[in-house]
Amino acid sequence: MSRRVDVEIGRAGQVRIEFSGFEGDLCYEEAEALARALRSLGLKAVPLSVVPKSPSEIEAEIGMEDPQRRKVPVN
Repeated sequence: MSRRVDVEIGRAGQVRIEFSGFEGDLCYEEAEALARALRSLGLKAVPLSVVPKSPSEIEAEIGMEDPQRRKVPVN
């Protein structure tokens, strides 16, 4: 199963993050890891809303492959 985190940053600074391919509560764990990484860089992100995906949306993501994946180093 391929896991993916898409981050969009708008011109006004709003951030939208979508977690795909994570089973169960793993997306929440990944969100916490991302928040820790951002804090280590001096950035604070506070979620304004969390929209869980439906079981059918999650099922559609399982096994999804994305050839455009790239790793972003976080120090």
